[in-house]
Amino acid sequence: MAKHPSLAGLTGRYEFHDDSINSHKYWTLTYDKREGTYTTAWGRIGSRGQAKPGLSGDQALKKVQEKISKGYKLIKKDGTKMGGVAKKKKAKKKEDTQSEVLNFLEELKKI
Repeated sequence: MAKHPSLAGLTGRYEFHDDSINSHKYWTLTYDKREGTYTTAWGRIGSRGQAKPGLSGDQALKKVQEKISKGYKLIKKDGTKMGGVAKKKKAKKKEDTQSEVLNFLEELKKI
């Protein structure tokens, strides 16, 4: 069985996080070239989880759609979520920002 064309770019690791109920889960979708089928694996982040091999392309596509509708996000290889940043940047301190503005104004005066 050939790789399902609608799943291009959708294989990989998905994660779901909901701190209000302490829910942190993963779900992965991989393609087995030798078998021509898809395998899903799932569980709580940090656990070994479970796996189910032998899904057809249509079954795998349906699962991806279910997971996305439930709030799972595809994780890129660099650890960031698709369409977002994994970690928030720290806000600059007010004093640092004021100092930068004053330095910038001083530089403008020299021009």
